[in-house]
Amino acid sequence: MSGTQMKTQLEILADEWQFGDVFVTTSMAADVNIAASNLLAEASECSPRAIKDVILASNKRSLNALLLAHLAWRRDEARAMLASTFHVAVKDSETLLMFVSIMRSSLNGSSSSLGSFPKRLVARWLIRRDPAELLHDAGRLPGLGYTIAMSHPHPVNEEMSESFKQLLAKYRNSRWEKLD
Repeated sequence: MSGTQMKTQLEILADEWQFGDVFVTTSMAADVNIAASNLLAEASECSPRAIKDVILASNKRSLNALLLAHLAWRRDEARAMLASTFHVAVKDSETLLMFVSIMRSSLNGSSSSLGSFPKRLVARWLIRRDPAELLHDAGRLPGLGYTIAMSHPHPVNEEMSESFKQLLAKYRNSRWEKLD
C-alpha cells in the first residue's frame, strides 16, 4: 500500500473513538482520560494538516473537540489550521462546550484558562449563531451562559444583545441559587 492508502495511527484511534456524542460522566472519566491521552500523544506526532483532515472527516463531537483543543495547545502552524477548521467542526453548542471544557481541563498537562486565541474563536462562533438557537440550547446546556461570560462576545445587533443578557442573567441566577 502507498502512504496515502495506509491509515495513520491517529486515524485508527479516531475511528475507534467510542465517546462520540456524550458528555463525560464521572464513571467514564478514567476510560476517557486514557483514550484521550493516547489520542493526544499520537496527535502530537502528526502534522496540523493531518489533524485537520481527521477533524473534517469525523462526525464525532467529542473527538473533534479534543483535536481542536490539541491544535489550540500547539504553538506552530496549528493555529492557522484551528482558525480554518473551528467554525466547520463546531456545528452545535454541545461541541462548543466540550471544546471549552477540554481547554480548561488538565488534559494538556496543567489546568489553564481558555487562552486569548481560542477565546476569540469561541466569541466569534457565538456571534455567528442564531440568538433563538442559543436561547433554545441554553435550556439543556447550562454551561452556555458561563461560556458567554468567559468569552465576552460583542453582539452585532439588538436581538443578540438581548439573548446574551438573558443567558448571562440565567447563568448568574443559577450561581446564586447554588449558594442558598
